Amino acid sequence: MPGTSDNLLNQILTGESKLLNLLMNSLPELMFIKGKDLSFVQVNRSYVKLAGLVDAFHAVGKKDSDFFKASDGQDASAVETKVIESGVPAFDVDQKVSNKAGETFCLSGHRLPIKNQQGEVIGILGLVHNVTSVKRMEQELRNVNVRLSHTLTQLKQTQQKVILHERLNALGEMASGVAHDFNNALMPILGYADVLISKPELLSKTDETIVMLKDIRIAAMDAAQAVRRLREFYRTSAEDENFKGNLNKQIETAVILTRPKWQSEMGAKGIRINVETNLQEIPFVNAKESQLREILINLMLNAVDAMPNGGTITINTMKDDDMVVLEVCDSGVGMAEEVRQKCLEPFFTTKGDEGTGLGLSMVYGFVKRRNGSINIDSAPGKGTKVSLVLPSGENEHVEQKAEMPVMVIPAMRVLVIDDESYARKLFGMYLKADNHSVEFAENGLEGLEKFSSGNFDLVITDRAMPDMSGDQVALAIREKKPGVSIIMVTGFGDIMNENKQCPKGVDVVVCKPVTHSDLQRSISQAVGRRA
Repeated sequence: MPGTSDNLLNQILTGESKLLNLLMNSLPELMFIKGKDLSFVQVNRSYVKLAGLVDAFHAVGKKDSDFFKASDGQDASAVETKVIESGVPAFDVDQKVSNKAGETFCLSGHRLPIKNQQGEVIGILGLVHNVTSVKRMEQELRNVNVRLSHTLTQLKQTQQKVILHERLNALGEMASGVAHDFNNALMPILGYADVLISKPELLSKTDETIVMLKDIRIAAMDAAQAVRRLREFYRTSAEDENFKGNLNKQIETAVILTRPKWQSEMGAKGIRINVETNLQEIPFVNAKESQLREILINLMLNAVDAMPNGGTITINTMKDDDMVVLEVCDSGVGMAEEVRQKCLEPFFTTKGDEGTGLGLSMVYGFVKRRNGSINIDSAPGKGTKVSLVLPSGENEHVEQKAEMPVMVIPAMRVLVIDDESYARKLFGMYLKADNHSVEFAENGLEGLEKFSSGNFDLVITDRAMPDMSGDQVALAIREKKPGVSIIMVTGFGDIMNENKQCPKGVDVVVCKPVTHSDLQRSISQAVGRRA
């Protein structure tokens, strides 16, 4: 038997070989003995079956490469050689092999050194598990996990689209009302302006003119507030990050945000809807305020839809031990029992093509994620009451920011940079009324050129301008004169301030439209920072 160890063969061929064969063949695992040259001395039946041999004698004197592709057993052979040379066993040796019939197997096992009485390594004992089925199941499990992960991603994307669709529906309903309020606000502005232009002699009647101008100012502020209401629907604030929401405050906000729907739009149809609130002193709840607004608006719009002939929406809050209770009631048409039982199910709607069937299911999901509960009481002709029970949060004291006093600012040289002529004229009037001297630039490049050739104490710049933005202007001016005060005016000022987004080099960000007092406070704040 070429390639085997004589000493080892003599030991195996003794009278104990029958016992050894019996033990080896009784094991379901693959078991073999190799000599120092890695040729087989003995294999059990499990190995014979794996290698596709007739019997165990066909393996004696052969090597792995005689039964399997040479590359498959290469790593295991290297490990076995190291075991023989070092006398140290190797555990959890993994290999992938293919027999002559083309069958592929995954194996994992141990290699133990066999030593004689003198402690010399004379061969190795291999005990190997056929883990092909396990590996196959692991791979199948990985494939299933990949498919599940892909499906979960698709479900999340679908969920986000569904939520966005529902939000857009609510936003669309609000937008029509906002447009109504905005057009109402424009009426006195356009009307009084036309009167004063067509009859300039009225300007001599100071009292009447001042009354008209005050009405124009109020209307302009109302228009600005109407625009802010749309942003309020999606607004997030620093309070949101605390995950503790002032429910009563958000109820008041939701009533204002939905007023164009329940008051203006319904009133235009001759339908009268009243909203009453009974808000008791309650602690904060564990929820973001932006989410509370969204839920409240959803419930209120549902209540409006449930009262096609008008009625009353009543909103109550109260404390119940460590929970906060919110009730939104309407005096509408109510629901039949079978409808009430299904109304929380996604996509269930009684509004036909006008409804998505997602409003109440979103409310349900919101409540359940916060370990709260929801209950709906309704009956045909009796109206509906939606009750939410939410865990209370720590009732933190919210410190009110004191309005910064306006400093007495001495006369300054001011550079105003804005691509809108009306904005330049208005800022010029504001500043000259406060005894400041003013120069103007129509764009960022011109503004930078004038700043370089002048000696200015304050720069007021628009943000969105062609060729050179306000951000770039502020940065360039700050590099030229680090001590100059810089104010940026933009229609996105509220959003930037809430998110603490102040461009580099800018001292104060002011939201358009800007009143005279707004500008005075901003100048006081900017100069104070550079003092």
